Amino acid sequence: MTSTKTSFPAALLTSIRSLISGSTSNLILLSTASCLLAPIIYYLYRYRVSIKQKVKEIEKNVGRIRVIRNTTKNTSSSSCNNNNRVICMELDPNFVKSHPDWSMMSLGEYLSQLEPADKENTVFNRIFLQKELNIIIGKFLLDSLGATYGAALLPMLGAGSAVSSIAGLSSAISKFVAKSILQDDGKDDEGEEGSTTAAARVQDAMSFDLSLMELISFVNLHQKVSSGDNNSTPLTRLRLGENMSGNPLAYDLDDNGKSFPTTTFDLDNEFITYVTMMEERVLKKEGKYDPNDRSFPPSVPINERLLPGLYLGKGDLQYTHTKREGIEHRLLCVLLNKLCYNYHKLANSSSSKTTEDCFKVICNGQTCIFPEELIQALIDSGHTVEVCPRVILSNFGMQLCVKEDIDTFTYIPTTLILRTGIERSKDNKPVYFCSPHGGLDLNIKGPIIGRTGTRPCWVQFY
Repeated sequence: MTSTKTSFPAALLTSIRSLISGSTSNLILLSTASCLLAPIIYYLYRYRVSIKQKVKEIEKNVGRIRVIRNTTKNTSSSSCNNNNRVICMELDPNFVKSHPDWSMMSLGEYLSQLEPADKENTVFNRIFLQKELNIIIGKFLLDSLGATYGAALLPMLGAGSAVSSIAGLSSAISKFVAKSILQDDGKDDEGEEGSTTAAARVQDAMSFDLSLMELISFVNLHQKVSSGDNNSTPLTRLRLGENMSGNPLAYDLDDNGKSFPTTTFDLDNEFITYVTMMEERVLKKEGKYDPNDRSFPPSVPINERLLPGLYLGKGDLQYTHTKREGIEHRLLCVLLNKLCYNYHKLANSSSSKTTEDCFKVICNGQTCIFPEELIQALIDSGHTVEVCPRVILSNFGMQLCVKEDIDTFTYIPTTLILRTGIERSKDNKPVYFCSPHGGLDLNIKGPIIGRTGTRPCWVQFY
């Protein structure tokens, strides 16, 4: 069997002949298609050279857009009237001035220092800068929010609702940052929303915002895409004492008592034993372990070419407690959570169930089945316990810092900003508020809990 290759023009002519030789309706369809396609074909033929040149220009320049940070600019909050001063997540200037050792700047101050390395052809650069920022920020949001909400967003790349929510937010942020970097120095420029200057377009002090419903939708999304694994339900995690299902460094591996007691924990005699066992497991898994280490994981640059010096992380800050103290505090949290699970166990058990079936902690000779009993036993054994309600701003772990030329870091406080749906009477602009995160701080220091270091054991119930 042989086959002959037919060129595309020949095949096209054959198709046209078959249409012409057919019915009148085929001729009508052919005529209509010709009328519609003729302008497009003419345009492509007439401007084919210009189109090819434009494609080459895009390919040449799209990877060369570079932004630099000009630290000589006067970007303090007192220069807010300057057209190049971006106002975004601003800090109290008096607080910053009174704490110079804290090395802080606002996100708006950082953005005000950015400018294109090549200031020519700004309109062309703005298009691709915004597109690249859109991709970078979108990935950043997916990574950060996905990790925060138990990888709720990353598996949803195929769901339009999740993608559109993240894409819309990243697009808004990238557009904001692009305008901040490429703003004109004092030139009048009618913005998309009727603003007359570049500075006026970015004058909102809380520009990166989420509505409360959008935030709730992220949490609901996590519930909807849950794998349905019965071993990772909230009550199961409460029974195990911590949210580390499947993690080999969890205290209770849910292995029928091999890794952790299932019925009774003797705090007086077993606390240090299980802390030492966890230290050995950490050393075995990670290959190194310094019990006195207080360092955070190293910060990582977001994108040095477009956001120079901007890092995700805590810079050179250190934990308030050592790694060994952190392991000790984790163990106390596990015990308190397991005792909390007893409430659920007794409330949902049959009348034949008694406290004998509950998890117990022995402290100072007392058998505790509820968390308040353990706290009282710690007080009776010489521990100092302080409880204080505290509310701070939420940023869900998205800390930003700027690496300076002298290998030090300047820190950018961030928070999650929500829209209220209310407008200010002065200028009719939206009213925003910073999302709070509250809980009960529990500070304990004594012969067993919080026995080392200058700071007590700090845990939080929320």
